[in-house]
Parts: sequence; C-alpha cells; structure tokens
Amino acid sequence: MGLAYETILHLINLRRSGRLPDRARVVEIGAQQLSNSFLRADAALTELYGLFGRKPVDLGGRQEAVTIDGVERQAESAPASQPFWESLGLSYDAVEYGGHRGVTSLDLNQDSVPYRLRSSFDLIVNAGTTEHVVNQDNAFRVIHDLAKAGGVMMHEVPAGGMLTHGVVSYNAQFFWLLCRDNNYEVIDLTVSHAGDAPISNDVVRAMRNTRARSIRSKRASPCRFFLSPRFCQKNSRKAFVTPLDVPPEALRR
Repeated sequence: MGLAYETILHLINLRRSGRLPDRARVVEIGAQQLSNSFLRADAALTELYGLFGRKPVDLGGRQEAVTIDGVERQAESAPASQPFWESLGLSYDAVEYGGHRGVTSLDLNQDSVPYRLRSSFDLIVNAGTTEHVVNQDNAFRVIHDLAKAGGVMMHEVPAGGMLTHGVVSYNAQFFWLLCRDNNYEVIDLTVSHAGDAPISNDVVRAMRNTRARSIRSKRASPCRFFLSPRFCQKNSRKAFVTPLDVPPEALRR
C-alpha cells in the first residue's frame, strides 16, 4: 500500500506523545513507497518536519494516479520512502522478500529476525504488507522481535472486506488478542472506512473453476473494505506469544 497522508498524521501524533524520539530507528515490513496522497500533504509534512526541527525536503514528484478497485495506488515509479525517514534524522531499514530495493532479505513466512536486528527498533511500520503473508504467526513474531522494549508497532492494513487483495483480511479481534496475549500497550485501535472494492472478475472465474458457484461477478455490487490504523507498544523483552482466541480466564488454567 505504501505510506499515505494518514501515515503523516499518525507520525505527528506519535512525535507529540513522545513515542518517536530523535534519531529513532525505523524498520518497514516491506520496503515502502510514497503515495500521491502523501506527496501532496504539504501542510502536514511541514508540521511533522517542524516537530523534528527539520526543514521539508523534496521527496519526489507525484505520479500519474492509478486507481484499482476504487483505491488510488502508487505507481511502480513512485518515490521510495527511505529518503523521507532519513530526512527526519531517523535511521532506516526494511525487511523484504528477496531483499527488493536493497534492504534486508527476509521471508515473513518462515525466516527469523537476524540477531543484529533483534530488539533494535523504535518504530516498526507495517503499511499493507502482512496481509500478503500466509504464515501470520511468523509475520507478527518477526515484528515483535524487531521491536525494542518501548518500541511502537504501527499497522495500516485492510480489514473486513477487500476479498481479492492479499490472502488475509483482518478484524479488530485479531489485534486485540495480539496485544492482550503479548502485554502490548494499545495506543490506538480503530477501524476507518477507506473505499469500495469490487470483486475482481479474474478471481471470480478462478473460484468458479474450483466449483465455488455462489460467487457473483457483478462489479456494480461493491465489497466494502476498511483500513485499520493500529498502534501497539511493546513493554518487555519477553518472547512472542501466539494469540489464542479464548477468554482470559482460560489462559490461566
């Protein structure tokens, strides 16, 4: 998905609350790009740079808008996010399958965090990556292991709906259990409406080939989806706990 206008607002709030210090170490889950909504947010960017005592820099030009399933997506040529983070005086890294864009190579389905990166980062940014990973347990274990004690984990991911994007659609319960079972502090746990996403006709045809006959291909009937800004703060160096969807009293047995 990339960094968007809303990402800037979240960073402003984190900075104002003291959770994003000077010279913080930032790691992205999947090397991101800057969307058009990010690049045209001049006022918000000026405010954010001011909070860091920095002057805004040229982050690159806006790209021709590409709209897919009702959502504006950044083009392949959109500017990378690394210069943005570094222009705030922050240290940058990312983990990416195959080391795309020259960052740390890591397969979220099966790899562990390299020792040199464990418990190292003040901010972990999951801006629309983990929904593409089948092994959710390992993906969120990686995020946990990257965060230092006191580090903030920021998730901007698709929630209920969006049936033909990625392999996972999140809900509030998932993140609530993730925070409960790992003793994360919940900074923000909200769901916001983002747009309409019709079911892809290509996916409909594939489903019908597997005898999923109930799927309809009427593109005029959109499937609602939401984006979920969620912030959790890691409070200890304890190992990651796989969330379990049972009442809290059951965990104490």
